Amino acid sequence: MLATTVWIECVDVATAWIDSVDVVTVWAENVDVATVWVENEGVVTVWVENVDVATVWVENVGVATVWNKNVDVATVWTENVDVATVWVENVDVESVWVENVDVATVWNKNVDVATVWIENVDVATLWVENVDVATVWAENVDVATVWIENVDVATVWNKNVDVATVWIENVDVATVWAENTHREKASIEMATH
Repeated sequence: MLATTVWIECVDVATAWIDSVDVVTVWAENVDVATVWVENEGVVTVWVENVDVATVWVENVGVATVWNKNVDVATVWTENVDVATVWVENVDVESVWVENVDVATVWNKNVDVATVWIENVDVATLWVENVDVATVWAENVDVATVWIENVDVATVWNKNVDVATVWIENVDVATVWAENTHREKASIEMATH
């Protein structure tokens, strides 16, 4: 079994490319610009903290876990992954793409602008909390669960989803759109100011 561990700390510009390894762990901390590309791996863990601009690409991986904490601009792609978990916390602008994944879980907490795309996923679970502007797109998903709490502007699209559940609580402006969804359940509690 091949295993790789990469620490990146106190660097202005850092790029890590990892291909065809069984177990991969990448830690990037206190970096201005960090780019991590992981492809054709078994188990991948990526931690990015205190970074100005972070880009993480994970493709053709069995189990992928990505943390982004205290990042100004965070971009995460996960494609062709069996189990994907993405945690984003204390980020100014964040974009997450999840495509062709069996089980996807995405947390968004304390983010100014959060955009999440979920496409061709069997089971998708999304939490969005304490976000100014949140946009969530779920397409071609078997089971989609979206929780949005304490958000100024929230927009949720569900398209071609078998079972869609959307909770929206304490949101100033909420838009929920469902197309070709067999069972749609929406619970919306609007905050009064």
